[in-house]
Amino acid sequence: KANETGDLYAQAAAQDLLPLVAQAQVLGRKFDAVVANPPYMGGKGMNGAVKEFAKANFPDSKADLFAMFIDRGFHWCNSLGFNSMVTMQSWMFLSTYEAFRVKLLRERTLHNMAHLGARAFTEISGEVVQTTAFVFCSAHQSFFKPVFFRLTDEDAEKKAAALRFSLKRHEAISQAEFEKIPGSPLAYWISKNLRESFRFKKIGALTVGEGKNVTSDNARFVRFWWEISRSKIGRTGKWLPYAKGGPFRKWAGNIEHVVDWSDAARNYYKTHSVARIIPESLWYRDGITWTDVGGGITGFRYLPKDTTFDATGLTIFLGKPTDIIKT
Repeated sequence: KANETGDLYAQAAAQDLLPLVAQAQVLGRKFDAVVANPPYMGGKGMNGAVKEFAKANFPDSKADLFAMFIDRGFHWCNSLGFNSMVTMQSWMFLSTYEAFRVKLLRERTLHNMAHLGARAFTEISGEVVQTTAFVFCSAHQSFFKPVFFRLTDEDAEKKAAALRFSLKRHEAISQAEFEKIPGSPLAYWISKNLRESFRFKKIGALTVGEGKNVTSDNARFVRFWWEISRSKIGRTGKWLPYAKGGPFRKWAGNIEHVVDWSDAARNYYKTHSVARIIPESLWYRDGITWTDVGGGITGFRYLPKDTTFDATGLTIFLGKPTDIIKT
């Protein structure tokens, strides 16, 4: 009787396991197409076990669960299968996903994408959830030209209509071109001239930029230049001309302030907890300044010698001072 009872338990257990076996058989197969709307979960939402699993199994896509699902989808595809998903758009641009993007561009082929942005679904309002829908092929064809639909500005109904009538298409760029842009973002809408501009050296290779001066007490250390005697302004005086940004203006100007540059003041900037001073090697060099906050295009201006700058008048210095052309 004991053996009979054990057999009955074993049969019942086997019956309970059959659905799991069937699921494992399905997940172990290869498919012509994988379609999904995966869940989203960033690192902050993962517990320790999930983080360790992600790090060990999905090193390039571990930043979010949806990216790991994209990665995993290719394992379910056959050699010429298609991986099609609707996900957050963040993987297209953010530096967090750069390694993942490069991997996709080098190993897979993007066939088409509906870049939906915000308000893609009537059930979800607001700007927080910004999505994209795409189809990747498992095989790699670097010079394939995907078809993109840029639908980031419409509401859900207009997005659907644009897709039905094949509007707002972008199909002039091969996926190999994205790797020419620093960080390999899927910036499919930019012009050829802008893409080609990335062939040139980065500005960081030609310039030096080292933070900004912060007095922590402008009421005490900063004045308009007309408040101070001219004899006290300059490298040999107490006050130094000070670039603080200002309204849009190109080429020159907007230097209306002076900053206390006495030994006592500089020592204060060096030692106070929330103040700072740029390295001494940059104190009196001429450079290129601009206003860090503003709308529209940026106005770059010449920063003369014996002038310094603060957080709103950021400045870079050319590697060779003689490279600044002054006319």
